[in-house]
Amino acid sequence: MLKIILRNNFSSNSLVLVKRLASTISKPEISNAVYCASSVKKFDFENFLCTLLIKDEASRRNAFALRAFNVELARIPTIVSDNKIALMRLKFWEDAVTKLFDKKCQSLPKHPVVEELGLVLKESKMTKRYFERLVNARKIANLNFISMKQMEQYAEDTVSSINYLILETLNCKNVNADHAASHLGKAQGISNLLRSVYHQKNPQHLPIPQELLIRHGISQERFFRNKENDKAVEDVVFDIATLANQHLEKSIKLISKIPKEGKMAFLPLISTKRFLEKLQKVNFNLNDKKLSRRDSLLPLVLYWNKIKGL
Repeated sequence: MLKIILRNNFSSNSLVLVKRLASTISKPEISNAVYCASSVKKFDFENFLCTLLIKDEASRRNAFALRAFNVELARIPTIVSDNKIALMRLKFWEDAVTKLFDKKCQSLPKHPVVEELGLVLKESKMTKRYFERLVNARKIANLNFISMKQMEQYAEDTVSSINYLILETLNCKNVNADHAASHLGKAQGISNLLRSVYHQKNPQHLPIPQELLIRHGISQERFFRNKENDKAVEDVVFDIATLANQHLEKSIKLISKIPKEGKMAFLPLISTKRFLEKLQKVNFNLNDKKLSRRDSLLPLVLYWNKIKGL
């Protein structure tokens, strides 16, 4: 039953995203919009579901473009292993951002995400600094954080920046919304780093702050092996998850103070909260297979929270 709901929901919203626009935009523009939505669906499924529920047609399309931009940046390390090539790809996006904000630029790079962002910038006033932060943060080849503060800053740059931009597309200018977006981004970003550990193949690339490893007296190699019932490893994960949850709770407390038009940007609160709860249930064991399974109830839970306004 739930699969039918999700399938129907995706199909109907896809029609809204594409077919209703067919009479007002060209075929290449439709193709770009579909590319962005499909990319987010494939590589960032939870945020895809959240974005799909944005009611306003233009805002939803703009949000997909922004999330697709972030997907392109986030995927670079998974596509290329050579750091020099990765930096070259990032340079492409860095130059693309410069051209997007250059009013004298006559032609944008031929890339569906860049072209779609060009339309976004025509409709909404975006802050260039957030785009630059997204690109610059990805220049870190190995996420070997020294401190928890460094981890928080990385989450702020790579996730909160997207949250700020989505608020701008929703025309939500509010101090409380910005503060909530910052805390949500940190909670999401830190949770994403924990999730990434499961897929790491090199202990030297673990995004675990050194200060925590030292505090609990373990090495990167021991954390990487993560043997069953290793209390020290579980304690490190617990500390990181606690930090994520603290930011999540701060964001949740601000929801009631956020204008109605901006609340749809905060649906990722739900998916982040459910992941942290699942992590707690498996006793903070990142190798537990339950963590890698897709949350089948998430579409329904998100839809219910949308109806009740979070």
